[in-house]
Amino acid sequence: MSSVDATEIRLAGPEDDDRLSRFIHGFLTRNGFPFVMVSQEIDQAGGFKRVVFEDGALGAKFASEWRETASA
Repeated sequence: MSSVDATEIRLAGPEDDDRLSRFIHGFLTRNGFPFVMVSQEIDQAGGFKRVVFEDGALGAKFASEWRETASA
């Protein structure tokens, strides 16, 4: 898997974490429950989640849909 397949999502707080969890559940349901790994990461700017799909195209679709949802 390359780093291109991963989507990194910064979370402002517990509300964002809950929203991301609901979004991931809906996305998996709509796309036939593909294999996904979600990891909690910490860096100097705070925390973020890394979402990685086994299929790069599905990862790109996830990233696109998440950006659309996050900006709404």
